[in-house]
Parts: sequence; structure tokens; C-alpha cells
Amino acid sequence: MNLWQLLKILCLPLVYQSSLMDDVEDRGLSTAPLDPIEVACSFNYEEGLPEYPFVNVAVASISDPTYFREHVLKQSARAAGTKRIHTRHAYDGHLVMLEKYGVVTRIAASLVLCLCRYFAVAKTETISRSIFDGRNVSDMCNTPPTMRLPDTGNISKYFAAHPGNVRLVALDLRHYFHQIRLHKDLQPYFVVHVGGQYYAWKALPMGWSWSPAIAQSLTIAVAAEAARDLTIDGVRVSVELNSSSEVPGHFDIAANGRKARVYVTYDNVLFIGEERLTGLWADAFKEICKVRRLHIKDGSFHDTTSKEMAREGTKFDHLGMELSVASNGRRCVNVASASLEKWSRTLRTAKNTRTNRMAARMIGMILHGTRMRFGSLLSARKTLGIARTLGKQAQNNWNNACCLSAHDYGYLMMALNTLVTAKPVKLETPSSRHRNVLVVAADASDHKGGAVLVPRDGHLQLLGGNFSFPKEYTHIFIKEVMAARICIDRAARMHPRSHIVLLEDNTAAAGAIARGWSSSWRATEEIDKLYAHLKTHDCVLTVRSVPSASNPADEPSRDKPLCQHKALPFMPLYNDVDQALLLKKNEDRAYCAGLRHLEIDDDEDMANFEELMHELTGEESADVNTWDERECADAENDDGLSHASS
Repeated sequence: MNLWQLLKILCLPLVYQSSLMDDVEDRGLSTAPLDPIEVACSFNYEEGLPEYPFVNVAVASISDPTYFREHVLKQSARAAGTKRIHTRHAYDGHLVMLEKYGVVTRIAASLVLCLCRYFAVAKTETISRSIFDGRNVSDMCNTPPTMRLPDTGNISKYFAAHPGNVRLVALDLRHYFHQIRLHKDLQPYFVVHVGGQYYAWKALPMGWSWSPAIAQSLTIAVAAEAARDLTIDGVRVSVELNSSSEVPGHFDIAANGRKARVYVTYDNVLFIGEERLTGLWADAFKEICKVRRLHIKDGSFHDTTSKEMAREGTKFDHLGMELSVASNGRRCVNVASASLEKWSRTLRTAKNTRTNRMAARMIGMILHGTRMRFGSLLSARKTLGIARTLGKQAQNNWNNACCLSAHDYGYLMMALNTLVTAKPVKLETPSSRHRNVLVVAADASDHKGGAVLVPRDGHLQLLGGNFSFPKEYTHIFIKEVMAARICIDRAARMHPRSHIVLLEDNTAAAGAIARGWSSSWRATEEIDKLYAHLKTHDCVLTVRSVPSASNPADEPSRDKPLCQHKALPFMPLYNDVDQALLLKKNEDRAYCAGLRHLEIDDDEDMANFEELMHELTGEESADVNTWDERECADAENDDGLSHASS
């Protein structure tokens, strides 16, 4: 039996679904779709497990009692926790409804192995989300599998970088956790006591520590099974899904030069990629859902392309992010209008309701919006620090008065207001016509700037120079924006049709340049000039916020550490500029990621630099140039700035 046959078995609704539906029919209840709860699909199966370890673990955890007791439960865990825990009688009607729809079943007190609480969270005035408080059973279990959720920054970058007409298809599986069946021998571990009755969960309970990883794994498996028989132009699709124990948040498929990707967040699925391949994959997923009786929420299916978005001016919403395409083809990302409305309501409420819960809510919104708009949390270090403080001091007293200082709480309100009022972020990507990569950095305090040129032939060049500012420019933020604009303009003039990567250690300047505007009219004027120069020289810009030497708290993230090679520290960039290096001479400023003191003026430094270039690129040497005064003359006359060649 091959892998795809096993995946097919995974998605077949077998014994437990049949017994459930027979039970529903015996009680005279309708098997037609019910609202708001419906159990329609089972992932239990009998004939083996898939070769993907994370799917193997997920299915065995809910369908194999022996595996559950030996691997999910701790060795020291016993069937304790049966102490009587009462849930408020207000939930009697809710549990009776869940029993009617097959989500829970009544159980004798003598069979209970673990007793937990239950509560409902209102979604609207008429609908509530049922939450199983699984802390008691979670304490009896081992640590759940590692899992990743889709990154909104990754989605926006993939949308920007994918060439040609991009197709986007999103859908939402209806009451997904209630469509995943628990083995009957495991149900006594998931019991609540309401109104003198004991109710055992028959579906995957929301609130158990293992539930998110299980739901994520099964959705990934269904998406992989949907790609099983896909062919395009006679070529079978290849699935790029690693055999890892970590539950992924996305994976790719490819065929005949066409590529597509699926992002999975529990029950939210997004297909994105080449138009034809993405459409075939999404259609196959829908067909499998019909066959497996896996229900998609009504009205949740959205299908569009980047050309349609540009032509009709429509927008595509997913996970709180809003993707759009301007008439000139420029792709943008913004916070979805529904999320902005919710954040605005939160902002208004936060003025009068200063609780720990409200602060935590604002922190979540700020981090989500920052990642979505700027693709990085480097600009949210202060928010992360406030989150740590809140976590230590709140200690689960979320309804108490906020434990944060007035300054920190005010900062959260200001940051959230900035996200609500900010303009969309323009997404740009280099194309085949962009011949080179230019990594640019400027230091306003040292009046120095430079770039590392990475042409397609791999022969690196260093460009450096000095500049000065008019006397009226005193604010460091405006100086940083102007310094970046000057260096980018010079680099673009010398090497048109390039992909320019700006490394900015001033968080405010990086955010303003990425947004394309600032609250300062002087800075906005400089940013407008910057984008005009980019358009003139047919260049695209990527802004990356980097650690600062002047602020010790701005340390680099763990996944992009600073490295050192003899006397020359460097930090390799990732993705499209892997060969680009940030170079400087002073080891006591090793945490500065800008190109400070770029000029190499002694034999020892040059020897170290040549050795490093040879090690990384195979080239014997690299050219070291200064900015060309003649090529930059027009820009200097326009700016009123002096220039001295280094």
C-alpha cells in the first residue's frame, strides 16, 4: 500500500461516523445539515497510518486507545481528577443541544476518568462558541507536538514575490473541531458535569492541549490528499511536504514549472500560487470534502486572481489581512476592514476599561498587525517587552485593574492607533529585469553610507561615501530618512534596474519608509523623493529593520544571529541576498548591522576582506569603489547637500 492510499484511508469516514449517524437516525433526528453544530466527518480509520509522522501521531492520538494511554498520557498520570466539578446550570440547554447534534453523549459517573469544566463564549447575540476547559486532562498529558501556524508576513511576501497572475482561494471548514471524532474508549477522559448529568465529548474538544496540533495535522493531510492525482500538461504534481515530526503551517506543490502553496490555520485554508495549478488544487480539495462529507462553511469560499483585483479594484481578505493590487500592478497589504473596525472598537473601549484582559487584547492586535504590515516583529520590541511584564504581573487575574504603568498602557493605545490609521504597505518584488541586488545602509550620526553590490555574476563590490545635512535638519529621525534616501538614490543612479535592500537600524525610519509616509512632513517629502527616484531608475525596494549598536536592547533575533570572521564581523542576509555581507572594522560595535566605517584603508583589512570573499563566493577579490561624484551631481544640486568622496 503506497502513501497516497494511506492518505485516502485517513480521510474516509469509517466506523465511528457510521455508528454516529445510525444513532442519530434511531433517535428520529434529521441527518440533514444542522445549525449551529454539526458532526459530519470522522478521521478515524483502520488500515494503517500515513508516513508523515505528525499525521501519524495526530490520528493515533484520537483513534488508538493503546497509543493514547502509552504516548499521550504521562507515565505517572493516573485516572485522577474525577473530583466533582460543577458547571453552572446556565449551560444545561447548551449541553442538551450538543447532545442532540452528536457532539457529546451522557455517561455514567462510574465510567468517568477525568472531569473538567465547560463554558461558552458568545460570538453573537444568538450564537456561542462551546469551549471545553481541558486543563485537568491536559495536565495528565505529555507536551503536544510542535506546530506552526501560517505567518501573515510570509503570506504577504509570497503574494508579492510570486510572478505572473496569482490566484488566491480561501475557505473555512464548518465547525471543524466538531467534525473530528474521538474513539469511544477515550471519551471518559473528556467529561463535564452539568445539572446532575455527566456529558462525555464525542468530538475533538476545543480546549484540550493536543487539539490544535491534531486539527492542523488532519487539515494538512486532506490538502495533501487533494493533490494526489493532480496532473497539469501531462505532468504529475509533486508534493513538497517534509517527513518531519513538526506540524507545518504550509507546504508547496509544483509541476512543470508551476508552483502553488497552501496555508492552513486549523480550519482556515488558503491556496495561493500560479493561476491554473492553484485552481485545480482548490477544486480537488472541494471535491474531496464532498466525498468525505467534510463540510465547508456557507459563504466562506473566495476565489480571485491578482489580475481581477487590479481590474475590478477588489480586495482579498484572509486571517485579518487584506491583499490588493493597484491598477499599475503594485501589490499591497493592509489590515482587513473588519479587523480595523474591531480594533477601533477595542481602542475606544480601552480608554475606560483598563484591565489586564484589555491590555492583553491590545498586545495581540499590535503584534498581529505589525507582523502583517511589516513582515517582522523587529519593530515591536517594546510591545514584546510589555507583554512579558504583563504575563509576569497579571498571573491570570485578567479581569483586575491593569498592572501596567500608565506610560506602557498609553504606548499600547498609541501603537494600536498607528496600525488602525496607517496606509497600506506597498509590496514589491524583484523580477528578471532587475539584474543586481544592492544592500544599502546609512548612518546619519556618522554621516557615512554605503552599499554592497551583489550582481548576478556573484562578484561583490563595495560602494561608500560621506554626506552632510542642512542645519535646520536636527531631528535624528528625519536625518535617518534623508540618509537612506541619499544612499538609495546614489546606488540607483550607479546601478539602475536593481533590487535595493535597505537595512535601517532606526525602527521609526524603517516603518515610515516601508509605509511610504510619515507624520512629519519633512520626512514624507524625503520618502516621496525616494520612491520617485526608484521609479525613475526602474528599481524596487525592500526595507529591513536591523539591530542597532546604539541601543543594547536591540539585539538580533535568534534566527538571524550576527557572526564574526576574524577581524571582520558580518551578518549574512537571508532569502534573495544570501551572499550579501554587512562589513565593518570595529569589533566593539559588532551589533551594528549598518555599513559603518565602510572604507577599507589598510592592507590587513583588505587581506581579511579578500579572504572572506573568496571563502563565501569563490571570487579572488572584490572591487572597492567610492560614490561617483559626477553621477551624483544632479542629486546633490537638487538636495542642497554637500558631498565629499571618501
